[in-house]
Amino acid sequence: MNTQKDYLACFNISGGAGSWARNPDKSEAIKKCLHISVSDWQNLYRLYDAQMSIMVFNVTGYDDIRYGGEYIHGYKKGFETKHDLSDKLEQIVRVKTPPLGKCSGMTSRSYMAKLDQALLEADILIV
Repeated sequence: MNTQKDYLACFNISGGAGSWARNPDKSEAIKKCLHISVSDWQNLYRLYDAQMSIMVFNVTGYDDIRYGGEYIHGYKKGFETKHDLSDKLEQIVRVKTPPLGKCSGMTSRSYMAKLDQALLEADILIV
């Protein structure tokens, strides 16, 4: 039996839309989710110099995860049974994203480095 932890970090933007990242390392899942969210939604929403909240779920033991903003379900390999994973929420990470520089876009390396620094200063709420 595989005992390695597995985490899903989710950013919900609106009406079930959002971005997510899955990783055995909780910190990496959060970092990837933040980077993907900024990249995915920068043209539709003002995500710079803003407060973002990322939810982190422990999805250990589930092969397939379905997340839709208001629900999170897990499925185990070989089984069709849907498991409600809303009680697997471990923490919420609140990140204050940095302001946008004059010469760089939100997907530039320099901005991503600033996001990483902002994560170090993030508020973590244990659920």
